[in-house]
Amino acid sequence: MNKKIKRILIIFLLFMVLIYTKSIANDYDANSGGDTGNFYNMRPGDYIVNVNFNNSLYWSNPSCGEFKYYCVEFAQDLNVIKSNGVSYFVEHVIDLVGKKATMDGNEYEGAEIGRIAYILSKNEGYQDGTMWVDEWEYYFHNGSDGNRDYSSAADKNGASFTTTQKLMWLYVNDFANKMGIELDGGANARNEGFNGTAPDSKSDQLGMYWNNLKGERENVESHQDDYLDKTEGKINNDNAKIFTSTYSGDSTEYIEYGPITAEFASRDGHLSHSTEIKDQNDNMIYNVSYYSYENGEKIFVDQSQLKSGKEFYLRFEPTQQVKEMTKLKIKITPDVQNVKTARIIVINNPTHQRLFFVKSGEENYQSSAEKEIPVSITGSLEIKKADTQSGNGIPNVKMQIKRNSNNKWVIGNLKGEVSYINENDSVPFGWYKVFTTESDGKISIKGLYAGDYTITEVENTNTAYVTNPNITVSVKVEPVKTTYTTINNQRIIDLKILKQDTDTNKVLANVKFKIKRSSDGKFIKKSGIENITYVEENDATEFYTDSNGQILIEGITAGEYVAIEIENPNKGYEKNPNTSILLDVNGSGDLKRELVIKNINNKRKYVDISGYVWEDKGNGKDNLRNDLYKNDDSDAKDQGVNGIKVLLKEYKSKDLDGKLVGTEISSTTTAESGKYSEIDGGEFIFSDVEITKLNNYYVEYEYNGLKYQSATSNLNQDNGSKAVDQVERNLLDEKFAEIDSTGSNTVSVKDKNKEEVLKVDYNQTEEHTAKPNIVDNEITKLHANTKDANYTFTYDYNTGLSEIRYINLGIYEKEQADLALAQDLYNVNVGVNGYWHIYNYQSRIDKTTNKFKTSQDTTEDQWDAWNVGVKFKNSNTGTYKRAIYKSDVNYETEDKNKELQVYLTYKVGIKNESTFLTRANKVVEYYDNRYDLVEVGTEIDNENNITKRLNYNINKDYNDKYSKVTIETNTEVKPTEETYIYIQYKLSRNAILNILNSNIERDALLYSIAEIDSYTVFKDENGSTVAAIDNDSVPGNIEIGNINTYEDDNDSAPPIKLELKNDRSIEGTVFLDETSNELKTGQVRQGDGEYTSDDKTKISGVKVSLHKVLEDGSIDNNVTQVYNGTEWIEASTLTNDDGDFKISGYIPGQYVVVYTWGDKEYQVQYYKGTIYDINRDQNNKEWYKENVEVRKTDAIDNYEERKLIDEQVSKFTNHNVKEEISKAYDNGYTGNIINKINSLTPTIQIGVEYDTTITDGIEDKVEFIIRNVDFGLVRRARQKLNLEKRVSGFKVTLSNGQVLADAKIVEDANGKRHLEGTTNHMTIGNPTNNFRGYVKLEIDNEIIEGATLNVEYEIKAVNQSEIEYVSEDYYKYGKLGTNEQKVTLTPYEIVDYLDKNLALDENLNEDWEQITNIKLKELKAIGVEDLNQKKIVSTKKLSIERLLPGESKSVYLYAAKLLTSTEDITFDNDAEVVTIKYLNKNLIQQNEPSMVPIEYPEKVSTSEEIQIVPSTGANMNYTVPIIVGIVSLVILGIGVFVIKKKIIEK
Repeated sequence: MNKKIKRILIIFLLFMVLIYTKSIANDYDANSGGDTGNFYNMRPGDYIVNVNFNNSLYWSNPSCGEFKYYCVEFAQDLNVIKSNGVSYFVEHVIDLVGKKATMDGNEYEGAEIGRIAYILSKNEGYQDGTMWVDEWEYYFHNGSDGNRDYSSAADKNGASFTTTQKLMWLYVNDFANKMGIELDGGANARNEGFNGTAPDSKSDQLGMYWNNLKGERENVESHQDDYLDKTEGKINNDNAKIFTSTYSGDSTEYIEYGPITAEFASRDGHLSHSTEIKDQNDNMIYNVSYYSYENGEKIFVDQSQLKSGKEFYLRFEPTQQVKEMTKLKIKITPDVQNVKTARIIVINNPTHQRLFFVKSGEENYQSSAEKEIPVSITGSLEIKKADTQSGNGIPNVKMQIKRNSNNKWVIGNLKGEVSYINENDSVPFGWYKVFTTESDGKISIKGLYAGDYTITEVENTNTAYVTNPNITVSVKVEPVKTTYTTINNQRIIDLKILKQDTDTNKVLANVKFKIKRSSDGKFIKKSGIENITYVEENDATEFYTDSNGQILIEGITAGEYVAIEIENPNKGYEKNPNTSILLDVNGSGDLKRELVIKNINNKRKYVDISGYVWEDKGNGKDNLRNDLYKNDDSDAKDQGVNGIKVLLKEYKSKDLDGKLVGTEISSTTTAESGKYSEIDGGEFIFSDVEITKLNNYYVEYEYNGLKYQSATSNLNQDNGSKAVDQVERNLLDEKFAEIDSTGSNTVSVKDKNKEEVLKVDYNQTEEHTAKPNIVDNEITKLHANTKDANYTFTYDYNTGLSEIRYINLGIYEKEQADLALAQDLYNVNVGVNGYWHIYNYQSRIDKTTNKFKTSQDTTEDQWDAWNVGVKFKNSNTGTYKRAIYKSDVNYETEDKNKELQVYLTYKVGIKNESTFLTRANKVVEYYDNRYDLVEVGTEIDNENNITKRLNYNINKDYNDKYSKVTIETNTEVKPTEETYIYIQYKLSRNAILNILNSNIERDALLYSIAEIDSYTVFKDENGSTVAAIDNDSVPGNIEIGNINTYEDDNDSAPPIKLELKNDRSIEGTVFLDETSNELKTGQVRQGDGEYTSDDKTKISGVKVSLHKVLEDGSIDNNVTQVYNGTEWIEASTLTNDDGDFKISGYIPGQYVVVYTWGDKEYQVQYYKGTIYDINRDQNNKEWYKENVEVRKTDAIDNYEERKLIDEQVSKFTNHNVKEEISKAYDNGYTGNIINKINSLTPTIQIGVEYDTTITDGIEDKVEFIIRNVDFGLVRRARQKLNLEKRVSGFKVTLSNGQVLADAKIVEDANGKRHLEGTTNHMTIGNPTNNFRGYVKLEIDNEIIEGATLNVEYEIKAVNQSEIEYVSEDYYKYGKLGTNEQKVTLTPYEIVDYLDKNLALDENLNEDWEQITNIKLKELKAIGVEDLNQKKIVSTKKLSIERLLPGESKSVYLYAAKLLTSTEDITFDNDAEVVTIKYLNKNLIQQNEPSMVPIEYPEKVSTSEEIQIVPSTGANMNYTVPIIVGIVSLVILGIGVFVIKKKIIEK
């Protein structure tokens, strides 16, 4: 059936092909004389039928219209005799256009094609007559008869081949090869070896043609590359521009344009026809030349030589037509291109040779390139408005431009276009007639016709110029060029002359000038504001500087001028200088009117010298002079001194005594002259002193030297003295070597030989002051001068001063000495148990400067150590107090040096209240006779020891209350400064007890009094004395107890009183450093070591005790003793309910605070002291003073005790550890488990007082409390190991060996377990807290018998501990070093409770061993119920594993069971870890403290229950389905094979 259908289909398709072929065939009947067009349109595959040659044996053209035919297979048989009504088919249709051809839709190009196209253009056909075919064939097949000449290609009847046919034979093979047409026959078309004899072969015949047709061949080959160039013509002038040029020997300025590039269709690339150049009106432009560049040289060419694509230029004669040309029209027309064409129809018949039927022709093409180019032959004009002086452009100048040839105004617009309007025409909208200069001063106008123009400046808005100048300028605009013209304007300037001092710029008024212009020598004449003319000198204006030293002349032209100074009336200057000064008055070129200021300066020549003599008097409460005349409001007593002779001298030399020798220039006497408003009298002046001679002049003064002394020179202040009298004064000063006491109100003055030269009596002491009565002495004159004071007359021209003022002399009533003394209790040094504390008093001493206090305020409420009106008043004597701790007073020991001792140091200050250097030679001290004098010196060191000891003499029995010591001080005191001596006394413990127990107030006070006894006054530091005595006190005249005799040279320190005060104490809190209550596996459990608001739990019942630190650094095991006010007791207490404690009554020493803790709630095995800040310096024994308010834990566990505790913990290796430890905290416990630990603070060094070793003794605050000595507990890192047991593998193998189930139970990332592998009919129930889970297999009873169950159990030990490190530093401080190891747990032994019905595979369970119930009991396991139903096995496989927190290790147990259909197939399994150890890296018991009791699992670990149950209804008989499946697959395979082979492939 199928074969039949297939055959019918094939027949039908062939039939349809034939019908289609027939339908598209285009037959042409050559005998019918058919339509030529129909023949022209024939296509490959068409047929030509009835191609006949007549029976007379002549060839003739078949009837093909205009087509000629050609033989293309040379000398091949046409089978003419047999060719009646032959049919040919069209093999190819070829279209030729020059050297390009198209055949069968493909394009070809080459000279081979071009030659054939040109040959066929002759249109001659095959032959020009007839020929006997038999003869023709004879000669080619049977040889030559030697009588016929074939070179003419004529037969015996005169017929011959056409030249076209011959040429075709010569070239057609190359053509055919190019076109891919395979011709039969033919020969080498270029055999040039033919010798001209009769041809004997086809090759010779063609050779003959080759030679004979040489001319025709050359013509053919000259056209072999003909083609039509149809390039679109275009002209490119992108870079062209208009420009002008001149040529050597030719004065004509030609207008040129270029470069231009023309692209046009030309076969040789040259223009050979025409080029047209027209203007905008289509008028031809004649006399145009063409040129281009060859190797940089300009070459003129004929237009026909213009080449496509090559740049050329146009040169125009400068005719008016060209100059006014706005458009340039260029048209380039090349010659007409002609190319030969042909259509070749190649016909073929398998029994006949091919023929070419050809219709020849030609095709013409002429292109052109043209373009209309806007051009501008106009010129441009650039006008620059420039400043005459600077040449800079002037903006905003308005101008108009007129074309002279037609009197029309130029107008412009914003587009840059220009046009022209008549005089009276309105300016069109958007245009403007007035042009304005830009910021550069330029106007640029493009597009102007060439010719003459007039530029008119109509307005200049810049005020620096004439604003309406009406300037006109003529210019000539050249074509194609820019004409530049500059119009200059003269700027107008205002000139201000400022007449000043050369150095000070001080203005000089009324100076007379004339001003001359340099350019023409004319002088300025000013007739009014800006009315300036330039005249001869006689008519010139005389200008005078005004009060500001100025002359203002407005509206002069910019340029150079000469100012002639005629007269200067100002003091100190040349009166009639007659000098000329050149002035540059060009200005800066600013567009606004400028004011040019010129300074004309003069230098001063003369100066006056003046000054005054004044008496310098003391002022203020201290009556101090200041060596200045009335320097401020308080210095009001100074006054002028008249009658003092003053001389101006020129220095010559010095005499033997050092006096000056000079020539008197001028002299005068001081008097009131009104020269100085600040002084009455004492004035003098020297006038018109020549400045250049000043440096050799000095001024000299005469006065009474005993009454007065020259003030200290002060050269830098106007009201200071500029002269001294040192030379004549020295003689008197040398006699005053020492002033001693006499025991009365008289002093003894002694010379350097200790001989008395003078006694001076004092008035009786009143108001604590005694004044001397000056003894008259010979009065001598003294001279003071400026030169000895190093005052040199100089003149600084920059000051401009006309007078050197304040050449003053200050004299004063001769100053005397003034020593004062002050005393204060410097400190009290209390010592006990080898510790010392200094209490600073010094209420009269400024703590900052360490000097005795002073005050300008003398009220009773303020202390002034140097003011007798204040310091001797009763209310200011005051009383010092010194508190002593009860424990210190009551402390007794065999080493008496450690019992209480008190040292008192007094400071005596000696102040020089004069201006002289003074030496205190001796001081006497009266002191309480209960003191023991220890030492006297001028300094005290840091240990409170007096250094730089002074000699002294003691008078112990001065009276019944006081002892006296005379101290040889020999201490120099500089003016206004103080010097000090220190006197130290001691009070023994017995003296202290007597004072404290005294009921008499006066006896409880301790006194000390000091006084100056001798002094010497110096005038310098070289030991030169000065004639001076103390002006308000007498040395050595005090009466003890009579305060009225006290003067400023003696003083009494405030008395001191000893008192008993409270005891020292320590207090703090014990707290719980709170951490999380949750287990933090793999994390650090650590407190912050600080008592904060988060730590809400306070721990009571902790024992806190104070222990001494012994000299060797060890800690006394005995609790130290403290004084409770009545007796000595142990320093121990318990924290209260708030965790607080307090210990009081201890003496100074080194201690530690010990916290002893551990109870039911805070077991030492589970808790520790919280971390101690490692950054705290434990060697700092005063750590308790640092950051007191930041309450960090202050104690650290005793690490040795911790070792013992953790060593005990390590021995608990079963789950009873917590229970066993808890028993140790029961009341009455007598076991050996440690239940207490001591935590100790670093050493506390306790001094006499809390604050360092020096405090302020004046403060009435005695408190020694060490606060916030806190201790924190923290939960230790929890150590916990968990055991997880799961079914990890499940396999059931049927009795026939078939594996029914083979599954792995795996756990995903979320902890959910699932089956993998062969899991048919298996399910799993994931375990939960109250559900152990299951692994279930459903199986038919028919196949369960004899099946084998294999179960793999995974028992995983998981370390759920928190991180702990084996490190003492980590334990104490929570800090890690570089090699600290984390604590690990080792699941040392694991027990498994296996269902007794399951068997163990010994090969797979080598690490397991079965144990007895007895062994299980020894292991203290938790166990399971009904042990008789279990196989108990244990393993130590993981005993070598050290698990870090978060790590786990597994051990596997393999069980098996042979199944029967009669048994209950359900199995469960449990396991527990019975021993966990801390092992180090050597797998031996760890011995470093880091072992917290391990938390064992609270119950055994259960695995999923194994369940094997009957099927729930599905057919579980697998044998039949398996067989059916296999058979089905075989059948299916055979079917596929048969179908492929029998059906698809056929």
